[in-house]
Amino acid sequence: MECATFKLVDPHYLDTIEDICDRMHTVRHKERRFGVGCVEDWRRRKTELRLDADRLLERFESLIAKRDFLFGDAPVYGDFALFGIIGNMTYRGFNRLSKEQSALKAWQARLGAFRY
Repeated sequence: MECATFKLVDPHYLDTIEDICDRMHTVRHKERRFGVGCVEDWRRRKTELRLDADRLLERFESLIAKRDFLFGDAPVYGDFALFGIIGNMTYRGFNRLSKEQSALKAWQARLGAFRY
């Protein structure tokens, strides 16, 4: 799932890097891993990537709709991992959870406020 979500945010994030050298290094890092032109490809395919991310998030939406956390009353490692993935996707408001993901929105707020 992380592969689908970071591709949604990276084109937006790269646009905010003002220093041309820093931006070039970041693009170079991405292109060494994913191929030349990958960021522009992700930019073009944003609708497809979002549909893929939403499809992958559906299973978590249905789980969270029935309980406070993924596996019960307290968060486990999986909750924090998913929290990071969704946090990356929604970083700086570049993407938002949809209205159909209301259980995930409530869960994200709950987990964000969680303290041991």
